[in-house]
Amino acid sequence: MASLGKFFSIGLLTRTQQFLSTPEEGIKKMTKKQLAKELALGQCLIVIGTQALLQESVDFYKLGLLVVDEQHRFGVEQRQLLLNKKLFTEDNKNLIAHFLAMTATPIPRSLALSLYGDLNLSVIKTMPSGRLPVATKIVEDEDRSKMYKFIRQLLDKGEQAFIICPLVDPSDKLAVKAVTDEFHRLATGEFKNYKVGLLHGRLSGAKKQAVMADFVAGNYQVLVATAVIELGIDVPGATVMVIESADRFGLAQLHQYRGRVGRRGQQAYCFLLKSPGSGTLAERRLRAVVKYNSGQELARLDLMWRGPGELYGYEQTGFVELQLANIFDQDLIMVAHKAALAVLSDRVWRHKAMAHLAWKSGVLDVLPQ
Repeated sequence: MASLGKFFSIGLLTRTQQFLSTPEEGIKKMTKKQLAKELALGQCLIVIGTQALLQESVDFYKLGLLVVDEQHRFGVEQRQLLLNKKLFTEDNKNLIAHFLAMTATPIPRSLALSLYGDLNLSVIKTMPSGRLPVATKIVEDEDRSKMYKFIRQLLDKGEQAFIICPLVDPSDKLAVKAVTDEFHRLATGEFKNYKVGLLHGRLSGAKKQAVMADFVAGNYQVLVATAVIELGIDVPGATVMVIESADRFGLAQLHQYRGRVGRRGQQAYCFLLKSPGSGTLAERRLRAVVKYNSGQELARLDLMWRGPGELYGYEQTGFVELQLANIFDQDLIMVAHKAALAVLSDRVWRHKAMAHLAWKSGVLDVLPQ
């Protein structure tokens, strides 16, 4: 933020923090109202933020580019709230901002929109320089002791490990590991000679930051955690990711967790453990994570197995009920797409077609512009 602020006015807007950096004054703290005013007047040219940008009180003077990172974490309605802020008028014409969505693991709906022409898709197929593919393995319950022995050998070399559990408190109904129980079991058992930390969403913000800072600094060798570590965590020494009840997580989540280790070029490992009685469908999904290191390929399988959801609605998964077409018949879909573009290139037919789609779906504001 400071480096960009040497050339442009740039703001930061989150639920708890608001700053503005300008070439003239450097970085200064602001209230939400003050920063919102700067945005509305066009005095702040770049703003970085969280879902706080979705507030009605936040508006833009001339929004030219909207970038959404970790796009799979945003729902359709959340993205639409941002897109609703995108129109501005110049020379009596409504202009639409450019929209760039980024993710390592596209959700089925987004992948379907890219496949069928509503979104242009760019894929970075190569791994970052120096990164090695994470070795991923499904571990059966009877092989736990072998896995823990292997992890201890890595810890003795100065490496670090994540242990991920899906819940904070025990649940007999789901029969999954609870992070609190797992922490006490490991800290007094398999890793009793190592420093073990605990991180979950019910801790205060300050406590979570303190635990993560200690883990990054190497004060903890093992961190038992919930989904709070899925995004935005960079621990140079972490080379092991153990995921309890991995069948309870989505493909995108598992791929994101796997991306938290081996970020400095070390060989890293991801171990997937199943819930009791997880079934063949869960086994199939976990085997896909083992086989593919590509988020794009996992997203394609997710689309095939869960469906694209509503392309003109809010559901992001599920199968489309079409009377004739098959959503996975890509060749036929592309022929139809070209024919539709020809129709929409005619102003009269475009108006009629869009009006018909709006009437059929009842959701005018989520139609492609």
